[in-house]
Amino acid sequence: MRLPKKRYNLCKGSNLNHALYDNWKLSVEDRMIYDTLYLKNMTRTQYKKFLDKTYCKNKHYSKTLEKLIKENDLKNCFNN
Repeated sequence: MRLPKKRYNLCKGSNLNHALYDNWKLSVEDRMIYDTLYLKNMTRTQYKKFLDKTYCKNKHYSKTLEKLIKENDLKNCFNN
């Protein structure tokens, strides 16, 4: 992720204008902050298209992500 300039974030610094974190979990939490602030009005379909187009070079990222969520039963981790 690029280093946030204006929003609250969890990074500890930057390297080549990309955010640095103490651990991968903080990077995921920071991504959730970004999504909540800027992408909250998207439908699920719009969000998946956004991920496929801008987040990852893999054009089928959202399908891969959904597969990993299902295989590892991760959906239950976020439905509390």
